[in-house]
Formats: sequence, structure tokens, C-alpha cells
Amino acid sequence: MPGSPQRHAVWPIVTAATIERGPHRRQVRSASALSWVLCLSALPAPPAETYTAHSTAGPAVQSNEVYPTPCTTVPSIRIAAASDKRYSLGSTGNVRRTRMTLLYLIRHGENIDGKVGGVGPTVDLGLSELGRSQVERLCRRLAASDSIKPTTLLASTERRAAETAQLLGVALGLGVTPNRDLEEWRSDDGNIEPEEFMAQWRNVKERERAFHRFQPKSETQAEFFARVGTVLNCISKEHDGGSIALVTHGGFIQASFRHFFGFGDAAFRRAYPAAAHTSISHWRAEAGSDRWVLEFTNDARHIECAA
Repeated sequence: MPGSPQRHAVWPIVTAATIERGPHRRQVRSASALSWVLCLSALPAPPAETYTAHSTAGPAVQSNEVYPTPCTTVPSIRIAAASDKRYSLGSTGNVRRTRMTLLYLIRHGENIDGKVGGVGPTVDLGLSELGRSQVERLCRRLAASDSIKPTTLLASTERRAAETAQLLGVALGLGVTPNRDLEEWRSDDGNIEPEEFMAQWRNVKERERAFHRFQPKSETQAEFFARVGTVLNCISKEHDGGSIALVTHGGFIQASFRHFFGFGDAAFRRAYPAAAHTSISHWRAEAGSDRWVLEFTNDARHIECAA
């Protein structure tokens, strides 16, 4: 879709004062010394995880499950054990398996933004050579994975995400279902230059930014946050008890933390989660439950291993 307007991904949860222009998209970053990024790039490889269920009716029952680690560094925050098998105690103290809803939020590979023929708005021109390589590494990882086995693949309709999803679909043997609500924040249509956008951003009071429309047909941050929460709620209900991969964008993944944790603006003025290209963030919940657990986030070990 080279001719479609580019939806610039100005990250929606920052208190920006500076702008970075990268080959993949426009990003607003906070200049505040109090803003921290939730991102660790080199954690020791985790040991095998062990679940222990204690019962007064008998001895403890253990289930050892090893999460395969293909290299010595883990570029992610590990919140809980990474396994699709979940155990809980029944009324008699016996261990039973619980049916889970599993969500895997995957960011697209690096892409190129530019003007078609050197004229017109800035648009998404699709994956770069590096971005395609990133996705291919992710495909090999997921094809060989014993723990990440999605049975449904949904994707943003923006070109960089759609191309990422098509490659993943081939590797996983899944069809791709497009969903416009998985798109990045529609902050502008590509006709506004970074300097002009930042001038508007700085001139809007911080408490008003979530409600400010930077262009007549653009989406406010508040509308974006509502869209992210609504589509995640709809997907989790429609695929209750299933394993779903969502190919989406950095801003969408960040906004998902607001939805799942119930964070407000104040929390994200101090810290916000990172989302590297082709990284995976994994949420789970017992089928029929509204209580979610973050298993891990920003897991891009397939890229780190190849570096």
C-alpha cells in the first residue's frame, strides 16, 4: 500500500520534549530525567522453571518445565514462567491443568518511511532489508518453538505489519486475519513535518495532549487508548481459551500495558515499556477470567543471538 497515508507512530505514553527521526518511524522521546524505559538487554539465561503445588492432603507435586534458551542473553523482562501449561489445585488437593487464553503481541520488523516518487505524504514503504531479516529470524524461532504455538494470527493492516504477518503465517502454517484496530496511533496523515509536529506538541499543555487532535482527521491519544483497550477486550472474548498472535506496533504494545494493568498517564510519565522490532510480549489469563498475567515482554532474543 505505498500510496496510503502513513500513520506516524509518535509513542503515545511519553512526556516528550525531543524527537528522534529513525528509518522506521517518527518517535517522540521524553527529555525528563525521571523517565525510564522498561528494557533490559542482557539478563542471565533463566534456569528451568519449577512449579510446586503444596497440599495438606499429600506430598508436594512438582512439574519441571524448561524454556529453551538458544543463546546466553535474554533481551526481555521475564515476569513469570514462560510455559503454556498452567497448574492449580483442585478441591481434593490434586493438580489439574487449567485452560488458558494466550496473547502474543509481536511488533513488526524495521521498515522504511518515505515519499512515493519523492513527492506527496510520508508513507510506509514496507519492510527494510534488515526488517525482513529480523522477521525471518523470528519465523525460524517460532517454527522450532515448543512453547509458543499460536493457532490464530491477526495483523494490523499497515504495510510493515502486514508484510511481517505474511512471513509469519507461512512459517506457522496460519492464515492472516487483518484488523484495522491493531494499527499504530493515527497521529497524522504523513503531510506534517517532524518539526511542525513537535512545535504543536510543545505548545499543547501536558494535561491536554491526550485530547488534542494534531490534524483535523487524526486520532487523539485518548481515542487511541480506547481503541487499543476495546480491540484487546474483543479479541480475548472472541478467542477465549485460544492462543492468538497479534502483529502490531510499538505504540500499540505500550498502550496495552495501560489496558491490562490499568495504568494512567501519571505512571507513564515516569516509565514506559520498550518494544524492539519483532519482539514478543506475552500475556495469559485463565479462560473466562479478566485477570491477566504478563509472562514476558520485549523478548527479541532471536535478534540478539544473531548479532
